[in-house]
Amino acid sequence: MKQITRLETKEEDWNNSEAKKRYDAVLKSKTDYEIYRAKFDSPKEVAKRNAEAEKYELRREASRKRNAMEDEIRKHNHEDNVIIRNKQYYFMIENQIRKEFPIYEVRSILPIAEEVLRTSGISFDELEDYPIEGYYYKSEKLKRYFKIVRNIQENLNLRGRIKQEEGCFKILKNITDLELFGKVRSDKDDGAILPRRYDILALSARDERAFQIYSSNPGWTIPKLVDNLKNHFTNTPNLVELAYLTGELEPLVCGAETNALFRDLVRTKGMAPPPKKWEVDKDVERLGGAMVDEYNKRFKLSIVKPTQENYKTLSMGPERPRVAIIGQIIQTGDNYFWRSDLKGSVTDIYTKDFITTETEKKRLKLNENN
Repeated sequence: MKQITRLETKEEDWNNSEAKKRYDAVLKSKTDYEIYRAKFDSPKEVAKRNAEAEKYELRREASRKRNAMEDEIRKHNHEDNVIIRNKQYYFMIENQIRKEFPIYEVRSILPIAEEVLRTSGISFDELEDYPIEGYYYKSEKLKRYFKIVRNIQENLNLRGRIKQEEGCFKILKNITDLELFGKVRSDKDDGAILPRRYDILALSARDERAFQIYSSNPGWTIPKLVDNLKNHFTNTPNLVELAYLTGELEPLVCGAETNALFRDLVRTKGMAPPPKKWEVDKDVERLGGAMVDEYNKRFKLSIVKPTQENYKTLSMGPERPRVAIIGQIIQTGDNYFWRSDLKGSVTDIYTKDFITTETEKKRLKLNENN
């Protein structure tokens, strides 16, 4: 990966810049993020968070050592036993969401989004094109749904025309503006009528005390972002928080990619023997179960909680590659992404281009044809 040139800027230059003025403009009023930060900084919350983070790190280190030792034993003994751990458990849930929730979106939410346009007197042809993130490239109806919602979220030319008092808009907002998709409502644009949300990965990247906000390169890296996640984990049932609990890197990028529409800035089948061991952490299983309940209750889905008895019916291999947008550097316009490749390795990328799962798949297909 080609590294970008690091351009340092003095704090006074930043304070006098147009970029700083734009940045300050969205922070005029008290926001959900500011409320979140005030609680986040309280001594009681800091002490509680530090205690929980220490316990989690000890459990994760013990799990890593145990896994490494057992993998080495299995390698020498030429065993082929199935062991279900956190990562496999996570994907047994996420693969179901990626199968069922898009059906719900097309069947139940797309008509509501189209009604918002109709009652507001806006034609589909007036909508701007945005990069199609996540799995929304998979069908024309999903693309249509993504385009409508992204325009309501981001298109300033439409904002004043959307009839927010109509019931269809209120229903759409109630469906999309949930902690299930991110912990804190985004304050990127305090005039947004259908706001996006910050999950803990976004909150980690936005943490001004962990990263250099006065530099053209804030220093986002995978290790630093992951280490900072412990400061923002809240046990809220959503994919990114569940991914954090697994202690694995790939579930994080996959969870963020699946929630692409709502968060701000291949599957395998086969017969397998019963797992020799079920080594999913209790915290992972508990939060995973709560998240399954939340999806099923809110959207009338039939997501199944993975267990030692039903795991053979569920897919454990994630669809790859996957791309998630993490942030953008104001001064340079560079975007910062995490990408999980075909082998599940996660890398980070700084680029002015906007990369999505769809564009990454197209690039791989083009390379294969050449």
